[in-house]
Amino acid sequence: MKTYLGDAIILPSSMLSEVRSLTELDFWPAIEKDHHGHLPGFEPFRANHEGGNMINRHLKALNKYTKPLYQETKHAVSDILTESTEWHEIRPSRDLTALVARTSARLFLGKELCRNQDWIRLSAAYTHTVFRAVQVLRQFPPILRPLANRYLSICKQTRAALKACRDFIRPHVDARNASKARAAAKGEPEPVYDDAIEWCQREYAADRDPADSQISLAMVAIHPTTDQLTETMTQIARHSELFQPLRDEIATVLGADGIHKTNLQNLRLLDSVIKESQRLKPVSVSNFRRVAVQDFTLSNGLRIHKGDNVWIDVAHMWDSQVWDKAEQFDPHRFVKLRGTEKDHISHLVSTSPEHTGFGHGRQACPGR
Repeated sequence: MKTYLGDAIILPSSMLSEVRSLTELDFWPAIEKDHHGHLPGFEPFRANHEGGNMINRHLKALNKYTKPLYQETKHAVSDILTESTEWHEIRPSRDLTALVARTSARLFLGKELCRNQDWIRLSAAYTHTVFRAVQVLRQFPPILRPLANRYLSICKQTRAALKACRDFIRPHVDARNASKARAAAKGEPEPVYDDAIEWCQREYAADRDPADSQISLAMVAIHPTTDQLTETMTQIARHSELFQPLRDEIATVLGADGIHKTNLQNLRLLDSVIKESQRLKPVSVSNFRRVAVQDFTLSNGLRIHKGDNVWIDVAHMWDSQVWDKAEQFDPHRFVKLRGTEKDHISHLVSTSPEHTGFGHGRQACPGR
């Protein structure tokens, strides 16, 4: 199929189980290819093979991050959505993006920087500019994109915005390194940091700019999470009968001893509402995008060549042969699957061939 990203091989969802774990297909080169990661100004999109594994390893200890994330979310909601009890307007594209950016920055940047208005402004400016530049460059043939990137105003703005982000982050990283060096010189324990700045320093190549790593993590987190939050809030607003049951569930589950990872798992109705919202409106028409890293042949005889784009669309999530009354929003759809033979696909964090909101297979969304 001819797409705005070039030729792509679109496989039916029935082949998802076959290709889900193939090492011949890779997600990260697809991101780099689709977003011009080889060009100056677009370096945060460069193939980041360590990223998913790094996030998976650290988020296995999610319980220690639950309370800090809750506290930051509470603070951000008060700041951004206000505590007004009167009806007032919010703009999801602006306000929910800011909310998600603040909350994710608590995990990625730590408490000291997550509320820093300069960083929030700079990272938001780069994110806004770079996605516009990505779209503009896609209008040019690949062979002309390096030249267009050099002279187009939007691309110059992108490079300037990235430089500003790098200039902001670098002194903070240098200060941390200096603090560690001083402690080591005195024979004292080094300061301990538990955020993505530290994770990236330990696990990424030394020549990868720390600002690029932070922006890369932020973009991966902010765009899909904001989309999911917006769609979920929209569905709840459309179905006002959910207000009280959701409030009652939250009060019952969290009221006894506060917020913990184990308690969150008992928010079954909320979990189902989010998953059903994602089923009806996923972040993309194809949440399984890969690039072939070597030649191979599928079981149906189709030959895939190195460099081919391979996609699987999400149309099966709207298919009534897969889901009962698939065109309807059923907030209890996944609650009803709990405790049945389909319990394993009933949780928001689970992926399956039937529900690919977070992708599927070995490179499904690591932050889910």
